[in-house]
Amino acid sequence: MTALQEEGHLSNLQSGLIASAFFFGYMLAVPLATALTDRVDARKVYLVGGLTATCGLLGMGLLANNFWTALFFMALNGAGLAGAYMPGLKILSDRIQSGELTRHIAFYTAFFGRGTGFSYLCLGWILSALGWIMYLA
Repeated sequence: MTALQEEGHLSNLQSGLIASAFFFGYMLAVPLATALTDRVDARKVYLVGGLTATCGLLGMGLLANNFWTALFFMALNGAGLAGAYMPGLKILSDRIQSGELTRHIAFYTAFFGRGTGFSYLCLGWILSALGWIMYLA
């Protein structure tokens, strides 16, 4: 049982659904974000996606106080990530010459994954140093 699950008095099902909501939001937003980049400047879609993900994370941390709000904010975070990640690839592909595109996409994907992993590592360090309860006060 995770600390969040204990503090929120969530069942295993509810905890799993909250975790899955991120991927559900991502899945729903990918076709929309990708299609929008054909009609709108991808940088604008990227900006909106980043702001949406930020709102999802801030909402999860500051406003989510039950199962339904946590579910909503995690889905919003996933949708925002789709709105940033996919248009980011479009921005890259529009600005790189075709011969170098494959290498740049590989770097984009690799560094995106490394950045995500590093953020989890930093979160682990913060939680070890300061504890989970500090964030619930």
